[in-house]
Amino acid sequence: MRTFEEKAAAWLDGQLPEKELPALQREAESRGETLMSPEENARLGSLLRKFSTAPALTNGDFFNHGILERIEKESPIAQPVQVAPSKSWFRIPRLAWFGGASLATAFILFLTIIPKKSESHSPEAYLAQIISARAADPNVSATAFHSEKSDMTILWLDGLDYVPQQSPSPAQTQPLQPKEPAKTDAR
Repeated sequence: MRTFEEKAAAWLDGQLPEKELPALQREAESRGETLMSPEENARLGSLLRKFSTAPALTNGDFFNHGILERIEKESPIAQPVQVAPSKSWFRIPRLAWFGGASLATAFILFLTIIPKKSESHSPEAYLAQIISARAADPNVSATAFHSEKSDMTILWLDGLDYVPQQSPSPAQTQPLQPKEPAKTDAR
């Protein structure tokens, strides 16, 4: 069963069967409404499409200002409401106390956690100890010496090739010959 609005829309679209039209007219009369014919509806629709644009307000601010003034005049004068000050957790004195407590905590932690300078950490008490010294080449031997008097540790390597302090002169060096590429048998 369709509603009155659905039947009226079907009538205006020309899709309502003729046998339902008398029932629609009776229902419209009982509601106190009159039905428009489809031709009148089409003419009204074309006029609305043609002239439906509202003119632009040339002075919209004046219009809005006038409405606001009129609303203020018609509304009763409101009494100022006493608002209780909110009890916020983050007030200035409380933040200052928290800041001071944080600084004191940081200072105490600084004094207790960071170690003080002592003789065990001074450069004079530096200790170097060689635990294991070995070479991959069996011809090389490694020996460690520690001198308390000189406060030094030496690692002596025997069997290494001599490395000169100065680089040899260009006359003593021979230019490197490029290697010939390996010959492969391509079959």
